[in-house]
Amino acid sequence: MYMGFIKRLLLKKDDTPIVFIPGIMGSLGESILPGTGGYDFGLSEFVYRPMINMLERMGYKEEENLFIAYYNWRESNAYSAENYLIPMIEKAKKVTRKNKVNIISHSMGGIVTRYYIQSDNYKKDINKFIMIATPNYGSVNAYYFWSGGHLPYEDVERNIFYKLLKLGFLFIFKLKNREKSDIKLIRKMVPSVKELLPTYEYGDYLFIEDKEKNKKYVDIYEMAEKNEFLNSLNKGKGTFKNKGIKNYIIIGTGVETDTHICIREPKQNREKWKDGKPIYAIKTTLGDGTVTCDSANFYGKKIYINSSHTDILYDCKYPLSDILNTSIPETTDILEYMSYNTIYSMILINISKVEIKHSDDYIIATEHENFKSEKVVIRRIDENVYWIMIRIKDDKANISFNSIKNGEGNIILFKGDKDKGTISKENINIKSKMSLSLE
Repeated sequence: MYMGFIKRLLLKKDDTPIVFIPGIMGSLGESILPGTGGYDFGLSEFVYRPMINMLERMGYKEEENLFIAYYNWRESNAYSAENYLIPMIEKAKKVTRKNKVNIISHSMGGIVTRYYIQSDNYKKDINKFIMIATPNYGSVNAYYFWSGGHLPYEDVERNIFYKLLKLGFLFIFKLKNREKSDIKLIRKMVPSVKELLPTYEYGDYLFIEDKEKNKKYVDIYEMAEKNEFLNSLNKGKGTFKNKGIKNYIIIGTGVETDTHICIREPKQNREKWKDGKPIYAIKTTLGDGTVTCDSANFYGKKIYINSSHTDILYDCKYPLSDILNTSIPETTDILEYMSYNTIYSMILINISKVEIKHSDDYIIATEHENFKSEKVVIRRIDENVYWIMIRIKDDKANISFNSIKNGEGNIILFKGDKDKGTISKENINIKSKMSLSLE
């Protein structure tokens, strides 16, 4: 760390503007959920705001030399590159009068960026490309979501934020589309999930076990569900060597991550689990809980950090400051922003008014307001429908609700325990007024 500090003193600060692109579910806007308005991090604010705050401590400022490429992650990564990333790169160059940008990407955002770089539309306008926890060869967890329309089991994915976001989006998509089948809903609303499945280079990841515990692996080339997009992208990955881009690959490790799935023999003519229904998964600690180290690997300088798929965004601060030739002051407030024991995700239906008392925060929400702070995020999803996330650490939050006039309100309450990695669900009906104490 000391040598890095000396190095930053001697080197000139990289004044190239930054374009940051988040991962799946890291953006919220009108094209993702009609009625939500302009783009921002949405309910992923708790995940990404610490990184933005950290970059600001390094001397960057939003809309001046730091730009966020929000995008419709429901669509293909190719669509996202062409309609969201490229226009934001053009904006950054125009505002700063620079010819190139530095890209910092998280998870799926790295795939979106790779598509642009490997396409014929690439304008040689990227100086440094920093991939953080990007599943370059896919993620086994995507199999549960895409092939079965199934949210990951408790022992599959311990990342509370990701599970709460998936549960929330799935519920709201159901509410808006009146679709009872999870798998039909996911394939209709989030086709991009298929582009996160393991690739040919990942190798065979499903197996059948006989009574003697002998494993017979399923040939990935013969599977019904294949990741055609990422297979094609990886086939041309060698073009990176000729682009003149400085690539940095930040990889999370030390967290239990699925590598292979034991399945039951697949049944024919089934809509779900065409390649086999999961029984259990084999795990490794060489991963971030979502992406294995091998899958995150790519051309460029590799940097390994003991961290999870989301915490790595802040935990990579020192190597990131080295890459950008800048310094970062020691601070505790960003860590406080990330600190919590429990997180609540609530979807409120037919609610006309919400009052929240959380420590020093007192928030009153109406159908015309969105709100975000270090502890509370409120987004209006539709008329009299809200999605709220609240973080709790050694304190309490009190919430009061009013149902709409002459109507019955409904609260879908998900409680996430960070230490256990578990989520509980409660459905609450209210006829007029009600208060809840969260701790």
